[in-house]
Amino acid sequence: MIKSFYLFILSVMLISCGPKAVSPIVDLESLEDLNYPCIKVGFFNQIRYDRFDIESNDNYFALIYKLSMSSYMVDIVKLYALTPGWSFQPLPELYDNVNKVYEKIDPDNPKKSAIIAITRIGDDIYLKGVIGEFISDDRAVRVEILRVVKKGDVYRQGVIKRWLGSATGKRSIENMKKLVEYTFNNISNIECNIRGNIDMNWWK
Repeated sequence: MIKSFYLFILSVMLISCGPKAVSPIVDLESLEDLNYPCIKVGFFNQIRYDRFDIESNDNYFALIYKLSMSSYMVDIVKLYALTPGWSFQPLPELYDNVNKVYEKIDPDNPKKSAIIAITRIGDDIYLKGVIGEFISDDRAVRVEILRVVKKGDVYRQGVIKRWLGSATGKRSIENMKKLVEYTFNNISNIECNIRGNIDMNWWK
């Protein structure tokens, strides 16, 4: 209990020393990010907001909103480029075709795309849906939806192929498609209505 308390205090101190990000507005099926440019992300299922993290290096920093959904983990990642040079490559071009099971590009907005792929994180194999959009020359948003396929298994193409051909695999992919397509169609820019208008360079 005492250890948890000190970890909580430390996390508050780290956040307070970092960029002054504004907390999101979260309801059962959406999250509103209130850091310029403000966006709203809608979900097919009910979500629970867990926390947010901040990551940074010399090239960018990111706000990462951690959410939970029944049987899924969800991250909303807001990326701010600190140096010029987004590649603007759509997501399908960034993933190996062997592990990709679905892709989507918006014909009216080539800066918006989505994929579903099989990936390994640590010792586990996941089905991963990703929706991405470049919202300006130096800012982008990604929504990552993850579901465990095999816990502690070895990443082998034979294992993946059997899972993809199974009833469980096919059902899991169809369910992920519904989630990805719904979120793909429910990412939108919203007006920044807090504190007048958030400074475009609030992170500096």
